[in-house]
Amino acid sequence: MDAFSLSFVALHCLGFSVLAFRLVRLSLASTFRWFFVLCIFEPVRMGIAAAFPRDTDAYGYYYFITQPLVWILYVLITLEVFQGAFAEFPGIYSLSRKALTGSVVVAAVIAVATVGIDFSKPDGPYQFLEVFLLLERTVVLSLVVFVLALTLLLSWFPVQLNRNALTHVIIFSLFFAAKAAMLFSRNLFGVSFTRAGNIGLLCAVVLCLCLWLVFLVENKESRLVRSGVPHDPAKEARLMQQLNALNETLAGSLRK
Repeated sequence: MDAFSLSFVALHCLGFSVLAFRLVRLSLASTFRWFFVLCIFEPVRMGIAAAFPRDTDAYGYYYFITQPLVWILYVLITLEVFQGAFAEFPGIYSLSRKALTGSVVVAAVIAVATVGIDFSKPDGPYQFLEVFLLLERTVVLSLVVFVLALTLLLSWFPVQLNRNALTHVIIFSLFFAAKAAMLFSRNLFGVSFTRAGNIGLLCAVVLCLCLWLVFLVENKESRLVRSGVPHDPAKEARLMQQLNALNETLAGSLRK
């Protein structure tokens, strides 16, 4: 593994490990439990991967087995983010959970099913890897759509929520956008872009980790705030009436 790859692994492992410790210190590990699991899982996963030479079957099998677990964690974290943002709107959250789960389940099942395929002798160079990355882009695209929809909703409606929850939504959106940009840039510009894309991704991930470390506070210090751009009180009241009406409609339809 070259110096850049080692630096990439070291920074990721250190950043996620420090953030996991920070979440415990702030009593937020249970609040953002799937995000906390990711903060523990990523250093362990990447640390073990560093022990395998990149050009061996062992590394390939390890990557293709563990990467779908990362996808599953991304789905669970996205659901967790929605739950935190719409805790007072169970109808909206329930529909979002069903829609999100349904949109990625096919890609997830296909990804798990293809783990057992013999990719050691593909028909073409890196054919299985390309198929695997296509599946990853399918999962990521589904999640990006939902994260973008959540961001737009919170930008428009003055939802009252915990400051930590709003901070987490904003930074997670940036984090996931960087991950998605890397995947789609590689698809657009080809394999030759991988190194430059990884450098950009590393910078973005380190920035997000720093933002989480700086802006998350203890639950007892996290006051209630309103999302969205400021409006006059009359318009905010109308917007909240619309959101409450939508929530009641969705809750009613889900009970039928």
